Amino acid sequence: MVTYNHEQFVAKAIESVVMQEADFPFEVIIGEDYSTDGTRAIVVEYAQRFPNIVHPLLHNNNLGLQGARNFQSVMAKCRGNYVAILEGDDYWTDPHKLQKQVDFLDSHPEYTICSHNVDVLEQATGNFYSWGYADQPEHLTLKDVLRNGSCGATCSLLFRRKMFDALPDWYTSGQVHGGDWTLQVLCTSRGPMRYLPEKMGVYRRHAAGARYHATTAAAVRGHDATAISSKNALHGCDVVDAHFSYRYTRDLNSLRSYWLWIGGLDFMKAGCRRTALYWMLRSIALMVPRVPTALRGRDLAGEFFFVATGRGLPRMLRRCLPAKLRAHG
Repeated sequence: MVTYNHEQFVAKAIESVVMQEADFPFEVIIGEDYSTDGTRAIVVEYAQRFPNIVHPLLHNNNLGLQGARNFQSVMAKCRGNYVAILEGDDYWTDPHKLQKQVDFLDSHPEYTICSHNVDVLEQATGNFYSWGYADQPEHLTLKDVLRNGSCGATCSLLFRRKMFDALPDWYTSGQVHGGDWTLQVLCTSRGPMRYLPEKMGVYRRHAAGARYHATTAAAVRGHDATAISSKNALHGCDVVDAHFSYRYTRDLNSLRSYWLWIGGLDFMKAGCRRTALYWMLRSIALMVPRVPTALRGRDLAGEFFFVATGRGLPRMLRRCLPAKLRAHG
């Protein structure tokens, strides 16, 4: 578990771990990254209450890189055959989550990593919605992860620890943001991934989450923070593309198309229409041979027309457009 300034949430996260029922021993290594609120005191309290399960890793300063170094320090302390990830603002809901995932990987040695469906909690409204979609495949390959991005919420991931025996420098140095996606890439390059459709956790979206910290970090460095998530993701695609010697460029272009489209919408919200239009045109150019899975169901034609003109798309014009740019069902 990695945590920083999660005073409001971390107790529930730890409780969801210690409640796990399994026929094997487990522990939780908590990397507390020098929080400025009361997170550390809560972590220490749980370590005192559950000394056989909760093992705190209390840093004397913030390790930086938006938690990447904290994560690596925690990984270095892990001793089990399997590692499950949980951030301090998320939590598990099924007391048999670990048992179910470990049982699957034990009985299917060809798989390297296992994920499951979760509920996404919008903290501001209290509303929940499903992270996974109805027809999400359960057997996932490297190409699936490269084309579609993360195929499992961070709090759902459980993988074989030996996957971390030899990591590329770009991963350990924190060159790429979005470590959950790159972790899935590296795992599936050595064997497939299994997605369990059962909901066994909750992923929180809130103002102080990862996207907020990425935006703040960019602003502090004097960089344009508009569409920072898309910029980071596109950089990640470039690094991963080079890692595989550009053998999977066409697969990664599907994911690039998605992030260019989302970035274009972010630029539009920021009032940068020309930049938004440029990003969306680049996205459309990469929508061959397929529309990215993550964009299906969106009104692509309507969104593009709004960015281009500032108005809604007339019904007559919509009927004349190719099916690829209409809303997908």
